[in-house]
Amino acid sequence: MLTYNWVNKEIKTNEDTVNMMLLFNEVNPRYGGFDTETTGLHITLDKPFLYQFGFIDEATKTGYVYAVDIERNPEVAMTCIKNWYNLCKRLDKLVGFNVKFDMHMMENLGLPYPHHNITDDKIYIRLGHDALKQENGGPPMSLKEYARRYIDPTAKDNERIIASERTAIAKNFTTDLKRRTGWTVKQFDEFFGDVLNEIEDLPAKVKEAYDGWYETVPEEIKRHMLTPLLDTDCIPYTMVDRDNLIKYGFYDVIYTLEIFMKLKDIIPIRHQEQPLAIEEEVIYYFYDMERTGFEMNKPYILETKQRMKEYMIRRRNDLKEMVGYPIKVNQHPTIKRILKDKYNIVAESTGSTVLDQMMASIDNEEAKRFVSTVQELRTLDKWYQTYLMRFIKEMKRCDRVYTQIDQTGCVSGRVSSDFQQFPKFPINDVDGNELFAPRRMINITGFYLDYSQIELRLQAFYTILVGDPDKNMCRAYMPYMCHRELEDGTIEEFDYENPQHIKEWADPRWCHDEDNTPWKKVDLHGATTTAATGLTPDDPEFKEARSHIGKRVNFAWQF
Repeated sequence: MLTYNWVNKEIKTNEDTVNMMLLFNEVNPRYGGFDTETTGLHITLDKPFLYQFGFIDEATKTGYVYAVDIERNPEVAMTCIKNWYNLCKRLDKLVGFNVKFDMHMMENLGLPYPHHNITDDKIYIRLGHDALKQENGGPPMSLKEYARRYIDPTAKDNERIIASERTAIAKNFTTDLKRRTGWTVKQFDEFFGDVLNEIEDLPAKVKEAYDGWYETVPEEIKRHMLTPLLDTDCIPYTMVDRDNLIKYGFYDVIYTLEIFMKLKDIIPIRHQEQPLAIEEEVIYYFYDMERTGFEMNKPYILETKQRMKEYMIRRRNDLKEMVGYPIKVNQHPTIKRILKDKYNIVAESTGSTVLDQMMASIDNEEAKRFVSTVQELRTLDKWYQTYLMRFIKEMKRCDRVYTQIDQTGCVSGRVSSDFQQFPKFPINDVDGNELFAPRRMINITGFYLDYSQIELRLQAFYTILVGDPDKNMCRAYMPYMCHRELEDGTIEEFDYENPQHIKEWADPRWCHDEDNTPWKKVDLHGATTTAATGLTPDDPEFKEARSHIGKRVNFAWQF
């Protein structure tokens, strides 16, 4: 249950602000917290419309939490927040949960937080518990779920009330869409399940009805509709009952401070003071990185969309000609039947791994062409939807794409991000021409560095710099402690500081110094997988084992 007795107050007048300030001066707290309720989740376009904050009176075990309505009472709100900021410089810590998001919201409002005492509950959760994922017994990393488990069993009750309101609003709009168009949600899902289908591709009468319905949707909902259909996530918090939302906001600050007060004394017991200081310091650097974003290469994105769409239609027609009728590449029973009836191939499934094995074993060239076309179209569907369409949707709102960096998202200590990880190499058409290179969707300016296994490469180089080279690790990436014989018969030692040697790192003449055997680069993740499991790259289970065993072991060892 809650540790502190909580007093809640909505600030509606300047007098309420003065009383808050007088109480703060009387209590002289060390710790405060804050949170925002916002028009959406975009870190540069959305703004807060409610601001909640509070502080702890440790002597009396009392907490005070306030809310001010920025949208409905802007003058009082701005005065209140500015005065609160002035008080906050006296706090040891101002605590948030996923605090960078709320920092972005306040900067979007024109009120960036000016002091350097910000911290984040998520850091304390990660350092205050064993480094385990939630499914392995680790702590939840969401505010309400953590609070429900460790602070208050009813912590998600207010969240459910808000969620049910948003769901009801979304349902009303969806019901009207079905009434106007005569289509069910399932029909819309099936139609837009084809990644190439857009609103313009709807049947004429359905499109006319859809357009009429779309005109009735409020702008504050439209700006969140990244797909043709409207769901609960499209409903902004501004549209739910304000009293319920203020209560919801109160508890966000209450749980944030309760969590912090429970965990702050655990940090020194676990000897985590230094990691805590580092994590708190980098909040501001990650914040700046997030706010900068990436410039989208709009001409390339639009050209690629047209090129991909035309090519995918062409390949679908090729598949249709092979079997005599149109099929979808995700119709697994249909593909199994075609393999059996047309090519006399019995397949237990038609997943990617099975089809890969099939390509290596079958001799029928026509069957190979069918299987390879199915595989290609599946890849094209994924790249079109996962990489390209996300940027097409973002382009409706701004010229840049933004990501949020989660410094607590990985138990290993690495950061995670909601930004899509792009393939390093482009996808080509059947004629070998470049079709789509996802990394070209971003205009890169300044210094940029990205290599496969970059952390391990840097760590290998680090062992050289500190004077204790890890020979095998260094040799995985370069012909370290190797030599080659030149045309004139002289022997040349590999020198990592020689630009020409770096340029010619893959020269097959490099040999190990100790036994003159040829040097070969090594996939460390694959080598670890083989050592741990005995699987080789030819084994069907190797790819999954490399991801779930080899990489995890290497990164755990690294950190």
